Amino acid sequence: MLIELGQTRKGKVLGEIYFFRLSLADIIPTSIENAQLINSIARGIGLHDFYQPGLWNFCEGFNDEGITSCSSPKSYYWFNPVDIILNELLSGATIALPAEITQILGILKICSNIMFAFFLAGTVISFAMIFLSPIAIFSRWWALPMSLVSFLTFLVILVGSVIASVISFVFKYAATAQTSLNINAYVGTRMFVFMWISTGPQEWQEADAALEHEKGAVKAISDVTGHPFSRHLGG
Repeated sequence: MLIELGQTRKGKVLGEIYFFRLSLADIIPTSIENAQLINSIARGIGLHDFYQPGLWNFCEGFNDEGITSCSSPKSYYWFNPVDIILNELLSGATIALPAEITQILGILKICSNIMFAFFLAGTVISFAMIFLSPIAIFSRWWALPMSLVSFLTFLVILVGSVIASVISFVFKYAATAQTSLNINAYVGTRMFVFMWISTGPQEWQEADAALEHEKGAVKAISDVTGHPFSRHLGG
C-alpha cells in the first residue's frame, strides 16, 4: 500500500517514498565564483533542486524548503525528466541533461507502464485475497484455486519490484554518466525496503498456506475416490 501512496502528497512520510531522486542542486559547482548567486538565478528561472517520481506522479522541491509541489496522480505514469524540466524553465532557458537519459526515455516509458500494471494488479489481488482466503479454510475445494491466485500475486509483485529496481538503477547510472554536469541521482531506500518486504516473506507465507490447503483438498478427494493422490504432494 505504501508503494502505491508514495509521492501522492507532500507530507514527510509519503514524500520520502520514491523510486529515485534526480538532484540538480550541484549543477553549479560551489567552487565557481558567485555560485550561490548563480544558483539563485537558476531557481528563479524555474529550476528545482530535486525531482523524485513515485508510482502515480512526481514531486519536486528545494533542499532548504523540502517538497514544494507534486504533479497530479495519473494512471500509467512515467517520469520524463526532459519534458518536466524544459516545461518548467522560463521561455528561452535551457539546461544540458546527459545524453544517456534521453536515449533511455522510450524504454523507461514502456517499463514504467508495465511496472504500474503489475503493482496495481498485485495490490488489487492482495486486497481481494483478504476476503477470499477464509473460503479455503471452510471449503477445501477452493484450496487449489486459492493457491494459484496466491502464487500469481507473488509473481506479479515480484516482477513489478524487479522492474522498479532495474529502472531506478539504470536511471541513476544514466543521470550520473557525465560527471562534468554535476547531476546526481539517488535510489529511494524507503521505497525499496517497502517494495521488497511486500514481495518477500509475506507472499511466501501466503503461498505456503495455500499449498497446505491444496494438500488438504487433494486428501479429501483421495478419501472420496479411494485414490492416494496425496502422495504426490508429500501428504
